[in-house]
Amino acid sequence: MQKRWPVKDLWGGFIDAKPFDYDWMQHEMGDEWGYFEAVECENCHTLNVDLQCENCDDYLGQEGPMMNYAYPVDVARVGGPREAAIAIAHLPLCIVEIEDHEPVYNLALTGGGMDLSWEIVEAYMRLGYLPPMHFCGLPHMAGMRDTPTNRWICSGIAGTLNLMANRVKWAKRDLKNLRSYLKGGK
Repeated sequence: MQKRWPVKDLWGGFIDAKPFDYDWMQHEMGDEWGYFEAVECENCHTLNVDLQCENCDDYLGQEGPMMNYAYPVDVARVGGPREAAIAIAHLPLCIVEIEDHEPVYNLALTGGGMDLSWEIVEAYMRLGYLPPMHFCGLPHMAGMRDTPTNRWICSGIAGTLNLMANRVKWAKRDLKNLRSYLKGGK
């Protein structure tokens, strides 16, 4: 199983991140973008990021991005794009590298058909980040239960909400100080 970061160790650098439209078919793969997706080899059951299995040379069926959205993220906390792909291998997402875009690395869905917010949140957390505020209203999904992973995800959402609440508190303090300054105070 991939690493589950302690919530206290998750960074808040992407809590303001929002998905953006990116039509994969309108841009040249290889020149404008590429992707990293970890797939388990059906023959030898090893996890691989390349199109061919490192152990048995079997061809691996990678999906790549399917939906025309990207979700900004950084892959440095886990060691790079290949390691990030492995960290989220069990999720319907891949790492995409978009040239001439900031940030260069993003998450992209490799499937769709239903709300995958839980999986997107988990991907951010597997990569070492508190989930974006954009995804904090997770849907109630039929059949979901109180599992260790779901509790961890809910704790990550709580971490994002706490950080946002602190930001509001700090902004109110700054506003109070500004008002005092404008009145001639210090």
